[in-house]
Amino acid sequence: MMDYDDSYDGPPSEYGAWHTMTPFQRGVSVSHSLWLCANTLALVALVYWLIKKRTQPSVSH
Repeated sequence: MMDYDDSYDGPPSEYGAWHTMTPFQRGVSVSHSLWLCANTLALVALVYWLIKKRTQPSVSH
């Protein structure tokens, strides 16, 4: 997205608007959003797993 920052020359109110991006920049933007969603889901799963592990009664042999 640095390419977008370096090449944007429009009004400040349209910064980041979909129509101001090239197809490549749109792809990078979508990929970045998907990456953030995947990381969020992984973090939620990790927290869930940790909570589940701590709340289960321990089994002693």
